[in-house]
Amino acid sequence: MIPTSNQLWSGDTLSTQFERLSALLARHQDMWKPAPFQHPVLPWTKQHPDLTQFLVSLSQEEVDGFDASLEDTAKAFAPYFPEAQELYDLAQIGAWPHQTEVRQERGLYYGVPALKVGQIHAFASCLSIVEHPLLEWCSGKGHLSRILSTLSAQPGDCLEIQPHLCEYGAALAERQQVKLEFYEVDCLQPEAGSYLHPYHHAVALHACGHLHRRLLEHCVAQHPQALSLSPCCYFIGESTEYQPFSQHAAQSDLSVTRDNLRLATREVVTARPSRVRYRDHNNRWRMGFDLLQREVRGVDEYLPAPSVQRQMLKGSFEAFCRHIAHTKNIELPEGIDYNKYEQWGAKRYQETYAFELVRSLFRRPLELWLVLDRALFLQEHGYNATVGVFCERSLTPRNLLIHAERAQ
Repeated sequence: MIPTSNQLWSGDTLSTQFERLSALLARHQDMWKPAPFQHPVLPWTKQHPDLTQFLVSLSQEEVDGFDASLEDTAKAFAPYFPEAQELYDLAQIGAWPHQTEVRQERGLYYGVPALKVGQIHAFASCLSIVEHPLLEWCSGKGHLSRILSTLSAQPGDCLEIQPHLCEYGAALAERQQVKLEFYEVDCLQPEAGSYLHPYHHAVALHACGHLHRRLLEHCVAQHPQALSLSPCCYFIGESTEYQPFSQHAAQSDLSVTRDNLRLATREVVTARPSRVRYRDHNNRWRMGFDLLQREVRGVDEYLPAPSVQRQMLKGSFEAFCRHIAHTKNIELPEGIDYNKYEQWGAKRYQETYAFELVRSLFRRPLELWLVLDRALFLQEHGYNATVGVFCERSLTPRNLLIHAERAQ
């Protein structure tokens, strides 16, 4: 049975949805794998001339509007790319009901950054009463486990590599009379698994790629009672080729590289306006330099360039180009019309931004494919796994929660 958009995904639904996502992503991989900023002419544009013309005709205001609403993007693109609506519909997954009433008194969230309060509140609210001792993976100051321990009266262990965060977290726990123990542990090292026991309920909010990979591997080895995980930054620590978790992914026709994984987390909805302006300015100049370096080198391919300090963007475009050229050992000839390349860069950035809208339709399906790979891995190793949304995307676009309980 295909679930409706307001349902959590569990049981056979996990494999059903995974197969549907695999088929769509594999069939249209030429539309989401190539990054527009690396390819002045994208390979799929010849097969979709009407969609290409539609994108080129968009104004910056229209592009911004579509970027803010995937639903509107899918509807607008459907006449030119019929699968657009299917991609959007398939990416709709139900929200976890709030099973626990979480108080928001100031004392409970003392020391927690404002944005993190909402994320932790939502995460904790989605869990039913925690019945087992907690273990927080990559805990930082232990904010999540401190809240969960307060609600459940269960003790907790916190694993964190930075000693000053352990000290601060221990002080917060003592201040609120919560039974937490902090351990200075590198969660990437094998010995971290020795802290995870069968009686634990493991939790991790926004554990990055290789960190949550290690947690999942330790869970199927140590078999804790439960795991509640919100994964993040899937590309971090990944090898050149994505290493599947589940048998379903291993047998899939879809192959994914580390660079492809970046698409799953490209969405940013919490950035400050100043950061957005910096991003836009930086990208316009980078695209101007990209066009310049292709002509100077006589090689029509993207050349990765190092990041620059913000101060560099307050100078001239010429100085920016000379700086990057120097770092890449490129000799720039005299007489270059830098104003022309700067204008070309701005024009290409607007077009690239429009073409990125196509990839945006695949962003959530790809992230769900990755999350389902992890959930199916747990299911294959004796867990009952469920996937759903734990908060609004305005709090964080990385709002998918995998909750797994050891099967009896």
